[in-house]
Amino acid sequence: MSSSRRRRFPLSSVTGNNDINESRSFINNSKRSRQKLGAFSLFTTLSIGGLATIILSSYYYYFGSYIGVPPFSNFQHNTNTRVVTPLPSHIQKFSFYIHEPEYTNPRVPIAEMHRKRGHLQVYDMDKAHFIWSKLDRTSLFTKLKPWQRYNQMPGRDYYDEKVWFVIGMDQYCGKKHNLGKGKQCTFPYLPHSYLLDKEDHVVSFLKAIEHNPHKAYVLKESWVNKGAGITILGPNSQELKNVQTSLEDKSNKEYTAKDEYLIQEYICNHLLFENKFKFDLRFYWFIASIDPLIVLFRDGMGRVSKIEYDESDFSNFDMHVSNLSQKGKAVSWEDVSRTIRDHFHSHHKELTDRLGKDIDPVVHVRNQMKAILVDIINAFKQTSFVLGELTADNGFNFLALDYVIDNDLDVFLIEPQSCPGIMRPHIAKHSFAYEHRRNFVSDFVDVAVEVTEKQQLLNQRIFPLKSVANFDVVYDMESGFQYSYEYQRPAKKKGCLQEEL
Repeated sequence: MSSSRRRRFPLSSVTGNNDINESRSFINNSKRSRQKLGAFSLFTTLSIGGLATIILSSYYYYFGSYIGVPPFSNFQHNTNTRVVTPLPSHIQKFSFYIHEPEYTNPRVPIAEMHRKRGHLQVYDMDKAHFIWSKLDRTSLFTKLKPWQRYNQMPGRDYYDEKVWFVIGMDQYCGKKHNLGKGKQCTFPYLPHSYLLDKEDHVVSFLKAIEHNPHKAYVLKESWVNKGAGITILGPNSQELKNVQTSLEDKSNKEYTAKDEYLIQEYICNHLLFENKFKFDLRFYWFIASIDPLIVLFRDGMGRVSKIEYDESDFSNFDMHVSNLSQKGKAVSWEDVSRTIRDHFHSHHKELTDRLGKDIDPVVHVRNQMKAILVDIINAFKQTSFVLGELTADNGFNFLALDYVIDNDLDVFLIEPQSCPGIMRPHIAKHSFAYEHRRNFVSDFVDVAVEVTEKQQLLNQRIFPLKSVANFDVVYDMESGFQYSYEYQRPAKKKGCLQEEL
């Protein structure tokens, strides 16, 4: 494999739609001084002498480094044909390096789990087999040795930037359903979103308010996480009226800066934890290998609001947001499963008439989550999971997905997360969350080590893996497997209480 820089494929080239380039041409650097500044060009097709030549150009600026863009990547490769660089004789097998000094704390789960396995922590990146960083630093991508494995990859920002993610998913939805250019398409598990830097979206949102003033929405800042940057726009609320007035005033640019804001419909008719509290689910996915692309799914935890939920009351922010950073509490997936089963038994006839008598409600919920993940992989596989001419032989990463469930047992994707707290030390007030994090990090390290061993020893196939007991395989390009789950949602969904009045 070539030693040239790791490169990234532009989303517009995959979808044939230039909207995402227009949406992210400029970034308000004063608001996100530590974020990435992207400048992306279009691709042009020229025909010379009957031969078509595709010219791709794109640049990605991050911490002062540029990365070019490859053509469609090497998804047809498999482990029997690709070359893996052996470890140099002077490198201890499974040494690890943590790039950010603040995360070398022994209580950081990554460092702790490597040490438990007898792996040596080194402080010279050139001597490390595994390299860990909280951020996908271009400066590291360009310094990797072929035998090193890094826990990041270019394209991770598609999961941090909410506007880019919505555009990518909507474009893939149109491609999956063979819709023509200009036809809008949104997956039913995604809250309908309005991008406030797009005039047609703003017009549609204002018409929606006029048509139904009793609907609730959520205003989100695109780059902000941990439950921050969110404003609940309750029906007929002053917050909703303020946004409406700002958008109707063409001279007011408060919410229309490029990539800054989006508005999503509020998911109503929530399934409640213990019939009292709003909750969401933080589940995990692990990119065990990029070449071949292998993605695993792992159960996570529930995050529960501490204030009893009242769907007619939008005045209390903490009631509607269950993020741990916003005073939520962590509960186990087993606890959430009991809530799902109790609800299923309480509404047995209604739910079995629609879902079937043999349905297991917990399996049904998990199946939806896995199918949603497969859509995400297919939507971004040419941008996020691309080796191109990578300096290293392979890469890996683990990320998170945040879901909510309604009383129909339909799953909705709230947003993906590219950095789900794996580098944080112990947090006493969330002791369960910390233990949970240690467990899943332990599982991830086991898989990463075993995949690396398979690649180093005789270049053999990755599967079967001994360490996947706590995972479901959802995507395996080695065997051509993709998980699928066919399920028809109700045509009409119940709205919030005020909307139903």
